Amino acid sequence: MIDAAAPVRTAYYAALNTAVTVTIPADDVRATPTSTVIPVYSAVPDGVAYPYILLAEFQETGDGEARSKDNKNATDMLVNILVVTATRTAEDNEGFKVADDIANVILGIVLGSTPLTFTGIDNVTTVLEESTYPQVERDDTHLVIVRQLIIKHILSQS
Repeated sequence: MIDAAAPVRTAYYAALNTAVTVTIPADDVRATPTSTVIPVYSAVPDGVAYPYILLAEFQETGDGEARSKDNKNATDMLVNILVVTATRTAEDNEGFKVADDIANVILGIVLGSTPLTFTGIDNVTTVLEESTYPQVERDDTHLVIVRQLIIKHILSQS
């Protein structure tokens, strides 16, 4: 089995970059609701505006005995990728709605009727492993909402 990190990250970036568009409500930055393309990062630059998508943690492991010394022909592996959305808004409900809208577009792309494919990998099974709001913070005037999606891929080669 090949190292899946590069093909998986490349596929996610290609599929999500410029493809995730949601309507951002009017706030102190936007006078009216605005349809916005959400940028995708592997590392978020300092000072970047909200909302954004972060391709965060990547975990690759053998599935069961796939990596055992006695089973050298096994080719299955598990790959989990953590996709983070971060939004900032003055209104609680609007911030959660934007985070949910972004997550729904991501899941539609990754789990949709034409799911992601990865170069050099023959078979892919994809499921949503977990969806959480691990961080909700209030700064002086706004609510910052982080939503995490852990997407699990079972990869194998013929």
